[in-house]
Amino acid sequence: MRNLRPENVTFDAKLDIKRLNPHVMKRICFVISLFLACSNAFAQLIKAKPHVLELASGVTIDGELIVYAHPVKSAPVFQIDQESVPVSDVRFFRNSHGCFANLEYADQAKSGFAMRIKKGNVDLFEMVDIDLYGKSELAIESDRQTAALKKMAQGKQFQYFSVDGKRVKRANYPNLRMDLQSNPESVKFLKGLRRYQWLQRGLIVAGASLLIGSYTAQGPNPQFTPAMALGIVLGGSSFFCEAPKCDFQWMAVEAYNGN
Repeated sequence: MRNLRPENVTFDAKLDIKRLNPHVMKRICFVISLFLACSNAFAQLIKAKPHVLELASGVTIDGELIVYAHPVKSAPVFQIDQESVPVSDVRFFRNSHGCFANLEYADQAKSGFAMRIKKGNVDLFEMVDIDLYGKSELAIESDRQTAALKKMAQGKQFQYFSVDGKRVKRANYPNLRMDLQSNPESVKFLKGLRRYQWLQRGLIVAGASLLIGSYTAQGPNPQFTPAMALGIVLGGSSFFCEAPKCDFQWMAVEAYNGN
């Protein structure tokens, strides 16, 4: 009977390791290297800070939490971790609610903030109330919930846009026509937008002209006339141009984005 001494067992095990196929050893080394690389990447991802301020100077500041504050008798600021940054110095910021543009740096815009509701070759922005989105939690009080929800982004219309991450602009016909002109499909939809804009203006002008003309023609004792009623109908019907205008605006952008 064979004597299985401990040293024999150890010797046989060493022989087995030495006789491993070189290709198997390479695969083992590859798996170990891949595991270490993934672990490092995952660790970096965990360490990444989710909230970011982008200043007008091009500098970015990241942190764990951004809070919008407007103290009494002082200019509004963003508080990012332990640092305070004047709102007037910030072009964009990102928090847990989304990405936002400071409209002070947008073309043909007024003060306020707009939330990015679509990302692509053309980013779309909708105006929002920064008091709702500038906190760690959505600032919706229970007794004012209905009013607050009306001020939140609906994602149905956009007032501002940015092409290829460049300057934010007002989403009017001249700006869209200038920036989307390289796409024939977008230009076609913008022409549809323009037609409804002119139709809407024409209805408003015609209705106002009939209403005012009929009123002034009656002298000191005006009465309600069929012409005035027609003027009201024409002016009111201009409201129905809003939906197709919005549709053509969206289709122009979607065509540019390749959708």
